[in-house]
Amino acid sequence: MQDLPDEEKSGTLPGWHLLANTVAGVINRLREDDVSVQEIKERVEEAGSSQTLGVISACYEYYVQELEEKKLYDDADVYQWATERVTSGNAPQVAGTVYGALGAADLSEHAFQFLSVLRNRGLDFVRLGSKTRLEPPPETAAARFEGTRSLAPQEAHSSNEEGGLDRFVRAVGAKGEVRSALRNLLRDEVAFGNAVIAYTDSQPYASLLVDEAERAGIPLTMGTGLPAEYTRTGRALRDLYEWVREDYDPVILIRMLRSGLLRTDRWMAAQEDEEEPDGLPSFRAHEAATLLAERSYEPGREGLLKGLSAAVGEMEEKGDLTNREERHLDQRRMLRSFVEDLTDLIPRQGEIQEMAQNSCQFLQQFGPTDATEKEEEERTPDEAARGLLYKRLQRLSGIDVSCEAGSRQLASLFQQWLKGQYVQAESPRPGHVHVLPLESAGYSDRPDLHVVGLDSTTFAAAGSGNGMLQETDRRALVSSLERADEGGRRTTPSDEELWQASKALERHQGQVTCYTRIFDIESGEERDPSSLFLQRERLTSTPDSTRTPTDTNGHVETKSESDKRKGQERKAEEDQDVVGLVSDADAPPLSEGDLWLRASQADYEESDSPPEETEINSARALLHEKYPWVLAGEEARQARRSGAYTVHDGLLSPGVYSDLDFFGTDAPPLSASRLQTLAEAPYVYFLKYVLGARPLEEPALDDEPWLNRLRKGTLLHEIYERFMRRLDEDGEVPTPDDDSRIDDIVDEVLEEETEAFAPPSPVIEESARRELRQNAAVFLQSEIEGGGEYTAERFELGFGFPPHRREDQDIEQAARLSVADRVLPLRGRVDRIDRNPATGGLAAWDYKTGSASSYDEEDPLQDGKTLQWALYAYALESLPDEELQLDGPVEESGYFFANTKEVGARISAHPAQHREEAEKILQQLGELVESGSFPVTPDLKDANDWKWGGYDRLVSDLGSRKKELKDKDYPADRPEPPSF
Repeated sequence: MQDLPDEEKSGTLPGWHLLANTVAGVINRLREDDVSVQEIKERVEEAGSSQTLGVISACYEYYVQELEEKKLYDDADVYQWATERVTSGNAPQVAGTVYGALGAADLSEHAFQFLSVLRNRGLDFVRLGSKTRLEPPPETAAARFEGTRSLAPQEAHSSNEEGGLDRFVRAVGAKGEVRSALRNLLRDEVAFGNAVIAYTDSQPYASLLVDEAERAGIPLTMGTGLPAEYTRTGRALRDLYEWVREDYDPVILIRMLRSGLLRTDRWMAAQEDEEEPDGLPSFRAHEAATLLAERSYEPGREGLLKGLSAAVGEMEEKGDLTNREERHLDQRRMLRSFVEDLTDLIPRQGEIQEMAQNSCQFLQQFGPTDATEKEEEERTPDEAARGLLYKRLQRLSGIDVSCEAGSRQLASLFQQWLKGQYVQAESPRPGHVHVLPLESAGYSDRPDLHVVGLDSTTFAAAGSGNGMLQETDRRALVSSLERADEGGRRTTPSDEELWQASKALERHQGQVTCYTRIFDIESGEERDPSSLFLQRERLTSTPDSTRTPTDTNGHVETKSESDKRKGQERKAEEDQDVVGLVSDADAPPLSEGDLWLRASQADYEESDSPPEETEINSARALLHEKYPWVLAGEEARQARRSGAYTVHDGLLSPGVYSDLDFFGTDAPPLSASRLQTLAEAPYVYFLKYVLGARPLEEPALDDEPWLNRLRKGTLLHEIYERFMRRLDEDGEVPTPDDDSRIDDIVDEVLEEETEAFAPPSPVIEESARRELRQNAAVFLQSEIEGGGEYTAERFELGFGFPPHRREDQDIEQAARLSVADRVLPLRGRVDRIDRNPATGGLAAWDYKTGSASSYDEEDPLQDGKTLQWALYAYALESLPDEELQLDGPVEESGYFFANTKEVGARISAHPAQHREEAEKILQQLGELVESGSFPVTPDLKDANDWKWGGYDRLVSDLGSRKKELKDKDYPADRPEPPSF
């Protein structure tokens, strides 16, 4: 397919790597159907043939040439040789043999020709299986040997005395079907060696049956085996190939690490062989996932590795790291090496053999399951899958086929290969429930059959053709199908699927229990029973009136017959067996979870001590005995719903918490934003600064834009600071001619940002550039218009920061604010300090890149919500003159909204006029922390208590929580937040 000329390919087809397996299957079937190369070529030229047939024709011709040139043979050749041998009389044993063909067997043309010769030359030939009401598909033995004598078992499947009537179960979810089937086996005390469970689709039933039976302790044998991609090793390979196909998306790696499909321990062991034993940091899989999620990445292999290197470079450039930061840097280096080793396993351009060999290396070094020396029958499905897939990948690495392709094509090819792998295919064993596809059921003497997956979505009509060979082309090429069409016996793929399923059910001798989903939990959608489920249910529930309004004999149903039938159908609906998420009380439990879900909810008297064993008569009592911490959670929930503020609403036990006090000369300096958090939302302060609970920041997983609001504000701060500093260094003032200068600074800052945090695409990067330039233009215009009012003195002046956060222009000492008779150490960074030439006074400004709606000129402090402007002014006045080197009082302080939305507006106030109110607020905040009072504020206007960094995850409905708090009585002996 790679070598086909462009004129023989269809532009609408996907790549060869997606089609090779499909085309190979078509070629194999056409060969067995005795279709010649010339016949396909002629069909290609006919009107009405499909475009895809040209691809099949070219590949088919090449395949036949390869067979002839290399003296190879396939199944079609074997059938022909066998047919010729019997016809020529060179198989004397045939004449004394009786042959039988299963009616449901699918026969190709060559297979039919061979069996026809056996029928003519053998002692006798019979068709096995009963005749059904449905028309058999034309390629089955039932249709091809329709006139042949048949042998059928006695009819005993639906109402025999031993098995009883068929049963019909409606369940919630596929897992509900599987669990219901296993419960029925236990409840009916069926010997496991007498039971068969059949599924209509291996997805999701094969893996569900294995998992649920293992939990319930029910031994299984899997007829076709378990699809390898459902095992942990198979899932790891599937996700590895998906990672490559999705252009090395870090989200897939994070998922693999967190689900245990990608291990780090074996890789770490290899690194330790090269390093000092104690020289490597902790690098567990979940830690690697968290590190990987800390940033966003450019698409592709290079983008991912570039982002990981940038994360390392940022910390290395920082210098003077704490011990914790050094460990974090080591972990980032480990992550970079780990991902580099993973990507090295994926050839950019390579052969199948190389990809197979590297997949083996992946399983050895990173795979989820260790190799085992156990005997095959003692292995778990995961262990068996690991051994089988590794062995078959090794075999692929040595095949004599030349096929070079890019990484994505190879990954697609191996994904398709993986879908065809099954592990632990087994024959029925005594004492084991046997599991197999529905079309294979009915051939054993086991009397108890359970069929899952009979909803109309899972047991749906088969698709027409196989995507490459259209049904119209196949019928034109295969003589038996052409004859069936001429005889008016044309069947559709859905007819064939229904016939095969019906035959399987009719073959079975004993009771059948059919299961269907009525609701799919994963998709949240209702499901309808399939027509097969409903037909059998109707026939079973109305044994004395099985005719429809017009039956197959032409009888027209009378009104009395119709009323009787409808009444029986209504009764059948009322008697439906519906299994929900909670099983019936008399159903055998499959797990402890079953017991919890359906346990009695009887009341019991609560006491401080655990209940006696004889008193455990409810799920709640048992829960409290086994898991006492759940009781503590329940008490917390009840306390939050009570009419009084409690410890569960943010109030610690009464007492003095001096270790939380932030006043004092020895106390560490606080930031203005931390104090504002305490004023606006004390409970968030408690979570963030007392408990140290921080939501994970995972840009790699988040849906928020690459340049979010906070990050954009940081970049604009940097742009404004660089622009003003360079003007100051050159002794210049802003003019309209500086527009190109500030645009260059925008480009410079954005380039640094893209180096550290990759944009998803060039389009998004250019959009960000336009937005930053528009805001910068507003800033420049505002500076030009206000040039006569102020002159810039200092930029980005920090004070009180520890060494690792300190910049060259910063003051080491923290500001010490006098609040009544106490001292409040403060740290911070003033974006800009201007001087008023007219008065000589100073003005402190903080750049704001958001809306001005949260700030009030009439109430500049807002109960502490906007303390920052005042605190910065008082801090500047308290810093030593020799350190600050700025004389003059701070006569103005406020916010400069240098953005397109607020077009350079400024909101400010005179700090001295609000000093008394600010000190009062600070005293109130000090009383809160010292008394351990961090209540959730119920009525703070225009504020969201959870707006800081994702704390809204802790409460599903903040509105209801606030409403709940409004009805509570706040303790009179507790200090209130300023916002109350």
